[in-house]
Amino acid sequence: WRTRRLPESAIHLRRAVETARSPERFLFVEVPEALGLPPFETGEFDKARFEVFFERLNQALDALANATPRLLLWARNVWLTACGLPAEEDGWEEFRRQAAELARRVTNPNLLPLLKRASEAADSRAALESVLAFIASRPLRTWTDTDAERFEAQAAYLGDLWRAEQGEPDLQTTLSPEMRARALALAERLESSLRASGEPPEALRAALQLLLERLKG
Repeated sequence: WRTRRLPESAIHLRRAVETARSPERFLFVEVPEALGLPPFETGEFDKARFEVFFERLNQALDALANATPRLLLWARNVWLTACGLPAEEDGWEEFRRQAAELARRVTNPNLLPLLKRASEAADSRAALESVLAFIASRPLRTWTDTDAERFEAQAAYLGDLWRAEQGEPDLQTTLSPEMRARALALAERLESSLRASGEPPEALRAALQLLLERLKG
């Protein structure tokens, strides 16, 4: 993507690749200069200089190669947080599951296309890229730093629509697998204790409702 949040050497190298005209000049002049090194002279070989050259080149290439994957994960997590879901792979799969269910009854024109992209894509990665492109109004690979900033605001807006369509959130869907297991174990202990109290079901339900209201406060 078109970010400038990169090391200077990576930015200069990207520019050199985009403007290269002569392969020879690109390799011996423009790439070294992009990495902050003097051009290589014809017939010259300096082992120390070549080691520095390749070290800087690899660092710049790594920065460029990892920029888009980092953006993808960041944008996914921003979106999931806006939806009230865990910012992790399990959260994304849960979003896709809920999107498939919600798409059958939602009519909001701002939300329905997003739900269909999430639920109808061929695979999880394709669905993610399609959803993020819809939110930002452009493919991820063409984003600029300004697009990334705007994405946060648009994700928050669409996340509010998502929450409104969902109604009362299902706490089970917002928990990690570990926390879900702990909640289930706690529920089983509470049920066993309450049943052993001998109180009538109406009293137990009322007590649980009061407890829930207190926990919310």
